[in-house]
Amino acid sequence: MPSVQLALIDMPKKETMGMRIRRLREAANLTQDQLAKRCGVNKSAVSQWEMGTSENIKLQPFLRLLRTLGVTHEYLLWGSEKAPAGFWLEESWEDSDGDGLQGNGS
Repeated sequence: MPSVQLALIDMPKKETMGMRIRRLREAANLTQDQLAKRCGVNKSAVSQWEMGTSENIKLQPFLRLLRTLGVTHEYLLWGSEKAPAGFWLEESWEDSDGDGLQGNGS
């Protein structure tokens, strides 16, 4: 029986948030330790962000990260793509009960 060889094509990978953090950090000539100090976290947190092993980033370090890297939250989260459709649940923030406030009044 003849053998079949499969050629692996080097497909470009979709850039993750961790990849963007690393690329932007390196472009700013910052070490992980320097970025960590600016964000108020330790070096291992930055390493986890870059590897994509962190479950979440707390708000204050995230805001400091945005400021330090000079990017918007949209870019850091999704890159040059827009947020996935339906990500923001705007309908839940409409003035549904007519009181002039956003939200469902509950």
